[in-house]
Amino acid sequence: MGQDHRISPGRGESTGRHSTDQKGPIAGALASLQTAASLAPGVFVYSTLQGNVYTAYSAGATDREAECGVTNQQLAYRTCLAHKARSHYRQAARQRPMEWRPQLALAESTLTLASLEQNAQQASEATALFRGV
Repeated sequence: MGQDHRISPGRGESTGRHSTDQKGPIAGALASLQTAASLAPGVFVYSTLQGNVYTAYSAGATDREAECGVTNQQLAYRTCLAHKARSHYRQAARQRPMEWRPQLALAESTLTLASLEQNAQQASEATALFRGV
C-alpha cells in the first residue's frame, strides 16, 4: 500500500541534468539543442526551439545568456538575443518554407529586431513577412 514507485536512471542513463558549465536549465536545453541540430541539421524544429530559447532569455525568464550577456547594457543584450533568435527562425523558415509557424516566428523576430534597432527597413521586411504568413 505505501510503496515507492519512483523511477531512477539505470546504469549509463542520464538523470536529466545537463553537464555543461553554463547556468540554469535553459542553458542546458540550448546546449542540447545545439548538439541535436549538429547531428540532424535538417530538422527545422531544432532551429525553431533554439529561437524560442533566445526569445525566453530576452523576456527575462531566466539567467542571462552567456554570449550576449557580456554587455551590461540592457538594449545591447536584448538586441544580441533578437539577432540570434531571428537567425534560428530564419533557418527554420528556410528548412520548411510551406510551414506557417516558422514563417510567423521569423516575422515576429524581425519586427522585434526592427523595434529594438529602430530600423525602418527591417520593419518593412517584417510587414512583408507577416503578409506572407
